[in-house]
Amino acid sequence: MAADAKGLSSSERQATGPIGSTLSLTLPDDFIAQVAACIEQRPAKRLFTVPETAVYLGRSSNSVRELERSAKLIAVRIDGRVMFDRSDLDDLIEASKAS
Repeated sequence: MAADAKGLSSSERQATGPIGSTLSLTLPDDFIAQVAACIEQRPAKRLFTVPETAVYLGRSSNSVRELERSAKLIAVRIDGRVMFDRSDLDDLIEASKAS
């Protein structure tokens, strides 16, 4: 641990970049805790776009649209945008589990 010009303690982090270059960053010791606190305060995302739904399900965007066309997945339409509710995605996953 080192002290910066303001006397605040910090840790040095190193990362290897492309072509073997090294990048050094100096972050406050409580940086991770601060980021975690911000994430915890943020409400969980409920609605997903088609591409986000595809990532969530591990499928393609076309596959998500096919699930909607076949009524296996219900879309939420807000101002012309097609979205999918996380709870519906979780229900689809649970219903699709092999017994």
